[in-house]
Amino acid sequence: MKFSYRSLNLLVLTALILSACSRKKDKFLNRGFHSMTTKYNYLYNGNNLLNQGKFETNENVFDNFWEILPTEKTSITLEKNNLEIKEEQSTSLFAQSEEKAVLAIQKHAMNIAGKEKNPQMDEAYFLLGQSRYYDKRYTPSLEAFNYILFKYPTSELVNKAKIWREKINAKQNYNELAIENLKKLKNKGRLSKEEIADLNVVLSQAYLNSKKIDSALTHLEIASETTQDLSSKSRYLFILGQLYKKLEKLDSSTMAYDRVIKFHRKIPREYYVYSFVEKSKNYIDKTLAINELIELEKDIENRLYLNIIYHQIANLNFETNNDSLAIIYYNKSLRNPGKDYLVTLKNYNILADYFFDKNEYLTSAAYYDSTLTQIRNDKKLFRKITKRRESLEDVIYYELSVKTNDSILSLVKMSEAERTSYFEDYLKKQKKKLDNEKEIINSKNESNFSSFKKNNLSAENAIFYFYNPTTLAYGKNEFKKMWGDIKLTDNWRNGGNQNKPKALMVIGGKENSKINAKQDLGAYLKSVPSSPASIDSIYKQLDYSYFQLASIYSAKFLEYGLSNSKIKNIEFQRNNADFVLSAKYLNYKNCIVLGLLNEADSIKSDIILNFPESKYAEILINPESYASSDVDNVNELYVKLFEDFQNQEYTKTILGLEKLISSFETHPLAPKMQLLKAASIARIEGFENYKKALEFIVKNYPNSIEAEEAEVLLEDVIPLVENANFKQVENGDNFKLIYYFPKENYKKIEEFKKSLNLAISDLKNIQINSSTDIYDNSSTFVVLHGLKSYDGAKGLSIILERNEAFFNNSSFVISSENYQTLQIHKNLSVYLNKKF
Repeated sequence: MKFSYRSLNLLVLTALILSACSRKKDKFLNRGFHSMTTKYNYLYNGNNLLNQGKFETNENVFDNFWEILPTEKTSITLEKNNLEIKEEQSTSLFAQSEEKAVLAIQKHAMNIAGKEKNPQMDEAYFLLGQSRYYDKRYTPSLEAFNYILFKYPTSELVNKAKIWREKINAKQNYNELAIENLKKLKNKGRLSKEEIADLNVVLSQAYLNSKKIDSALTHLEIASETTQDLSSKSRYLFILGQLYKKLEKLDSSTMAYDRVIKFHRKIPREYYVYSFVEKSKNYIDKTLAINELIELEKDIENRLYLNIIYHQIANLNFETNNDSLAIIYYNKSLRNPGKDYLVTLKNYNILADYFFDKNEYLTSAAYYDSTLTQIRNDKKLFRKITKRRESLEDVIYYELSVKTNDSILSLVKMSEAERTSYFEDYLKKQKKKLDNEKEIINSKNESNFSSFKKNNLSAENAIFYFYNPTTLAYGKNEFKKMWGDIKLTDNWRNGGNQNKPKALMVIGGKENSKINAKQDLGAYLKSVPSSPASIDSIYKQLDYSYFQLASIYSAKFLEYGLSNSKIKNIEFQRNNADFVLSAKYLNYKNCIVLGLLNEADSIKSDIILNFPESKYAEILINPESYASSDVDNVNELYVKLFEDFQNQEYTKTILGLEKLISSFETHPLAPKMQLLKAASIARIEGFENYKKALEFIVKNYPNSIEAEEAEVLLEDVIPLVENANFKQVENGDNFKLIYYFPKENYKKIEEFKKSLNLAISDLKNIQINSSTDIYDNSSTFVVLHGLKSYDGAKGLSIILERNEAFFNNSSFVISSENYQTLQIHKNLSVYLNKKF
């Protein structure tokens, strides 16, 4: 009997549960079951996943505190490469959260007679909208929030849904619409404190997007006063400080930062530290600001932000003209890398610019190299730094050449005893250095090598790896230790060309130390040049390097004094007349610019007296007859050459420009002349030489507008036309019939064109026209345009050949697209032979 009752109870309970599972019955049990399951299963787990995703994204997101922050941290795109995996994980969490919301809707929605009976469905749609928003799928998110407003007008989430809808509108730059709708919602009232804070934050961001800072400030103040979340409050106050600074209201800005600082340990540390940094920029007394930051540095809780603190102390020292201390702090900042990679980028860039302005170009180049390694997602800055770095290539080359040759010549001037003593000291230092390296190699294993590299690359004057002799030598030795003494061939890693790893060379070791030392000493002594011819060659190389440096400093960097200092190092007696003349004339032009008129007159007299037959003497004696230096006359000459260019007289244009540039190579119009010359080269010499001409402009006139134009052409246009391959001859919907002639036969070309125009005028129902196009230095085309098919063009050529005037002339048919390739790449022979 007991068994029967138990079975009956179990059966009834099962029936009730199955009955409650139905979504089509509007009963208390059904509503309760689906509501409870939705709330405590799907929504609970979905909200947990959403919060976990928001937390991970907030932890990993990169905030650019050097620009005005957006009001919402999660709206910032992740920048750092090592955060890509974490970003994917966060996105996955938002996708899982969305899945929970979708399952809740699919399995537990109770839409009966057009009305929703499950009171948790509005929560499910709200979770769906939020998940999609944080997953950066704004349009589907908007649909979810609009569905709440449409389907659940009496829900407690209506105001929140409206705010989130306008947040998406602001995100998609529909700022006016967002502002209008939020103002309507605000005027209706009946908003909770949390809703008031959220509404004003979104309003503030919409105004910021619209560049209306005053209106943004008003609403952000309200949000900062209303919100209960201290992390959000500190962010809003920090942004207020930035906005007041932008409006040059420094007192208000400082007060906003002070309010953030008062929260201290209650808020994320980054807001606390950056508030001190930004506040220090508002101080009139920079010494007071520096002292405050030094106190901040001493707090151990700020150890992760030392790079930021040191960077700002360096900036303030620069402002007080304490350059040496500023450089020390920039390097301290580099030795303490943190999350904000922009600080490292700024440090390298500032130091590179500083040494560039100080004419220490080798050091500057090293810092520019390091700067380039830190640039992410900023093509404009990358282009700018690359252009400046490339402008130093020649300087580096010739400065190193001067240093090398000068060192060799100093050894040449030494006596035998002095050289022996010098190399013995050098070998002792090398031995000590190699012993230290061996000790390092033995003490470091593969697991901590990365730590060694990190420390050395970020420290030691912040110099790029290949400019740091210690780390470079270490890297070479480690590579040889692992791979042996390999040859530079394909598949070097798996090939059989590598030799076995050799033991590190030891100088002064226990065995054969004396023999090795003597052999090395003898080799070094023998390496010093001794013959008069080789010594004279080194002197000439040194003088040539000095002259090249003088030319570069004068033309590229406008450092006329530095240019003259290089010229003064040249020994004129041992060089030929052309070299001496070029150097003296450059010296003369530098003196004119510097206002050293007496020195300029002296050099002028020297050139005229000692080199009367030279071009430079002619320029100095009769400048008007050669080419006036007056700007208007240079402009006039340029305009005439431009007219030649428009008249397709490209060779004449190039020759005229070359003469003009040689006379006015430092004139402000020189870059423009070079650009016109490049365009002329493109017309008659083709793609490759045109590309080289553009690269020459970028390299030699880096600070000119023409260099920027050339750079745009190289980056945006050249890649589009570099393909020299033709398409099939019959393909296309526009064709040309081309007759080609030797260029110098102008009379025949004109007569032929007249006959051709007369012949095509008799053709009915065909609208075609002719032109004369230059191909290259030796050939000219007479072109018939407007033909719609290959066969039609061939047919026309056959008809025209019946006329004696056209019978003996070479012709071919080509599509418009292939004609463009032909003119760009000057590959007529390839097309005529159909080798494609």
